[in-house]
Amino acid sequence: MITSYKLGFTYIGVPKTGTVSVEAAILEKDPDAIVHPEKDDRHNRHHKGSWLPNDLPRIGFVRDPYRWIESQYSFNLKKQHRWPGTEEPVNALGEIFRNFRHTEHPDVADICELYFVLKHWFLGWSQSYFLDEVDHVYLYEDLPFWAKKHDLNLQKLNTSSQITLTKEARPLVKELWKEDFELYDFWKEDEYNKAIKSVVIT
Repeated sequence: MITSYKLGFTYIGVPKTGTVSVEAAILEKDPDAIVHPEKDDRHNRHHKGSWLPNDLPRIGFVRDPYRWIESQYSFNLKKQHRWPGTEEPVNALGEIFRNFRHTEHPDVADICELYFVLKHWFLGWSQSYFLDEVDHVYLYEDLPFWAKKHDLNLQKLNTSSQITLTKEARPLVKELWKEDFELYDFWKEDEYNKAIKSVVIT
């Protein structure tokens, strides 16, 4: 999360929505930007505190929820978590459940396991959690247009491997992350977000 008075906003980072790339681009453009330190509980209260600047608009990005879940699934295959109260590292999806399948096409059972992991380790288990106090939400798919508008050098960093949900898993994802779908659909119809696509990318 970064506050840039030069660019005129506080950026609220949502996991798996290009956060690493956006933060790097902001700092390149504005070396004096204020980087808010990440804490161990960043997924719990990462933007809730009164210490956040109130004199600039807060912005963030929302991703197509299906794509966001696929990216989360890919990321958590590699992520090492620790059981509460222990020092023993466990692979979030590979060790908690003995019958977990390392697959590029997660099905209903795989999504249930992912849902447990996100709810068990992170209160910020959905995009809507991070964006509930944001003034304007852009679409992740419009990142190149947004970056061009602010003259930011956006690079692809920290990308995940390709994962594709099975047809059977999609209805469950839509039910479990219902608020994210509502958020995404709302901001997809925002007139400013539609207009930003008119920015020419050369």
